[in-house]
Amino acid sequence: MRTLALMQDLRRRLGEADQRVAQGGANGPQGSLRAAPQLVRPLLPGTPSGAPAGWPRLAAPPQPEDPQRFAQLQAATICQIGVGRAGVRQRTATQLKWLGDRMIAVEAVRSELPQGFEQQIGAALSVQTRAGDLDEFLLRPDLGRELPADALSQVVSRCASGVDVQVLVGDGLSARAVAMNAPPFVQAFRAECQQRGLSLGDVVLVRRARVKVMDQVGEALRARTAVHLVGERPGLGTGDGMSAYLIFEPRNVAMDSDREVLSNIHARGTRPEEAARRVADMLVEFMRVGMSGVKRQAAPDPAERARAQPERRRDRVAERHTPRWGSAGSFAGAAPVGAHRA
Repeated sequence: MRTLALMQDLRRRLGEADQRVAQGGANGPQGSLRAAPQLVRPLLPGTPSGAPAGWPRLAAPPQPEDPQRFAQLQAATICQIGVGRAGVRQRTATQLKWLGDRMIAVEAVRSELPQGFEQQIGAALSVQTRAGDLDEFLLRPDLGRELPADALSQVVSRCASGVDVQVLVGDGLSARAVAMNAPPFVQAFRAECQQRGLSLGDVVLVRRARVKVMDQVGEALRARTAVHLVGERPGLGTGDGMSAYLIFEPRNVAMDSDREVLSNIHARGTRPEEAARRVADMLVEFMRVGMSGVKRQAAPDPAERARAQPERRRDRVAERHTPRWGSAGSFAGAAPVGAHRA
């Protein structure tokens, strides 16, 4: 409410300032802009209606060559594009929207999970990382990657171990995003795992969570795979995006390259129900190939590799037994001096 009141007051003040400028400036036609029109006129030539002669044009809405396509482009994104300008500064509406979008991001970072959220996602327990308050969590990312010893003991004693999929739900950098998207995701994900015959462990809610805490919990519970739902770092006007991080055989020594992620899970991006289906398919693939992350994406399919291996062996045998002499008696396939042939 305080933020809304500040925004309304700012809107009123900027509107009054624009009105004074349009009527001749706060100091009249002889004000600062009138005294140095050459600084503004090259940028925005023309004279607004009702302004004194020689007064530079301050309001210049964008005039695209193709208005229809420009309108489609603006409708396709929440980014501020084609906003125009007022003199040498942003227009009032643009500035107000930027301030509002920034406050959305700030409030998302400062948001907290609601009371009783554990029941909404069916979590077995709620724990907190080594990060104490929100400020420490933001300034010390390393503390958000580990659970204290007593919290880890609770997880081990109260959660099933040796499951196919272990799910963690963490607030991350936008608790609001998790509060909006995690409940429908978890509900749909339970059904997706059941359809694929995957055993699903007890959901663990982690507060003040960074991504890597999934490695510690997954290793302690000896899970085959782990999924961590966490609030994304918000951008301008986007504080409701959630990500799902996935890993095969989570270990404390795992690196970022061992994980894969499905991001932008929200109503305007990938919907939670669709994300649950895609995550379940990815986990099945992890268990089929026995790896995740960059290694999985870079490795060829095992079946294709097995089929191609005999052909490569036959090619090498034929190459060793086939003379490759040129017409001048030189070896046509000779490697350069110092090179080694495979």
